[in-house]
Amino acid sequence: MNCDTNYNEDKGIELFLKSKGMFVEGQYERPEIKIVKPTHLVRSGNTSAADAYFGLKVGGAAVQLLLNDYTNVSVTRVADGIIEYMPIQEAIKQRPVSLDEIAMFEQQGVFFGRTPGKYTPKEIRMVHPDIRYV
Repeated sequence: MNCDTNYNEDKGIELFLKSKGMFVEGQYERPEIKIVKPTHLVRSGNTSAADAYFGLKVGGAAVQLLLNDYTNVSVTRVADGIIEYMPIQEAIKQRPVSLDEIAMFEQQGVFFGRTPGKYTPKEIRMVHPDIRYV
C-alpha cells in the first residue's frame, strides 16, 4: 500500500476542505502538498542567512497560526513575541510599482524590458533613527 492510495481514499480531507469552503469538484479536491522555501522569494538570487532566518520565522509563525485556527492569512512579520498577519486576499492584491524605484534598479544594471528611466532621488536625513526597515 502506498501513500497516494491512502491519501486519495481519506474522505476526511474532502470533508475538511468542504468545511473551510475550499473544496472545488473536479478542480481542488485534494490539497497540493509541496515544499516551498520562501527564502528565495525575498530578494531573488542566492539564499542568504537573512533570507533563511526570515523563512524559518515566518514558516514557524504560519504553523503557530494554523494551530490556533487562523486560516487564509499570510504572515507579514514576527518580532518581540508578536506574529503579524494579513488576509491572503489583501496580501495578493495588486499594488502599483514606483517607476522611480524601477529606475534606481535600472541604473544599477537590472533590465526590465524597457528603455531605462533616469533616477534622480531626493536625499534626506532619517528623522526617526529608531525605526529601520532593512
